[in-house]
Amino acid sequence: MRHNSDKVQEAIVQLCDALCEYERNTGIESILILREPDFVCRAVDGKPAVFDVTDEDMIDCMLGKDKPEGSE
Repeated sequence: MRHNSDKVQEAIVQLCDALCEYERNTGIESILILREPDFVCRAVDGKPAVFDVTDEDMIDCMLGKDKPEGSE
């Protein structure tokens, strides 16, 4: 989904790119969840989440708990 503001969309893409590079260089994992009434962005290690899961499922996955169904 694309953000209504081109400036915000560009910043999200730049942030995800930077997080992806940072994770590759350091091994440190991250999650990004941005919610607005008509917009949701979820990314793991700078990569947009390609599976439909809840925020809680993403956090559990990052904490090493069971992965959500369909995420593998």
